[in-house]
Amino acid sequence: MKIISNGKINLYIKLYKKTKNNIHDLKTLIIPYYDAFDTIEIIKNENFEYCSNNNDLLNNSTVLDAIKLFRDTFTDLDWNIRLFLNKQQPIGSGLGLSASNSVFTIKLLCQYFNIDYYSKKVLKIINQLGNDALFFLL
Repeated sequence: MKIISNGKINLYIKLYKKTKNNIHDLKTLIIPYYDAFDTIEIIKNENFEYCSNNNDLLNNSTVLDAIKLFRDTFTDLDWNIRLFLNKQQPIGSGLGLSASNSVFTIKLLCQYFNIDYYSKKVLKIINQLGNDALFFLL
């Protein structure tokens, strides 16, 4: 099972004060950018394994953050899966792919485990992933 995680472009952005959780309040106009994307894939495995073609993302990434939040929320699932992030765009490109990867990881996990992507529990997870993450919710 595979999903494409596309980028976004900010046509306009104005930052305001930081919130309690250290995220800026902002006003922005964003459009999807489908020419820049990464892919995420899940397959059945003997145990849980997270892999990426980018070694910088193996121990610290928004995908790992998303997986942890999902696992902490849905504790009764069979986590014998291999999740592979095929990072095709540069880290820090400014296209929101870090947020996109985390949200599309959640979406793929929901598809794999047959969980309602628009459930309150899932929306709560995505809300914790940051401002850019909310753009990729749909």
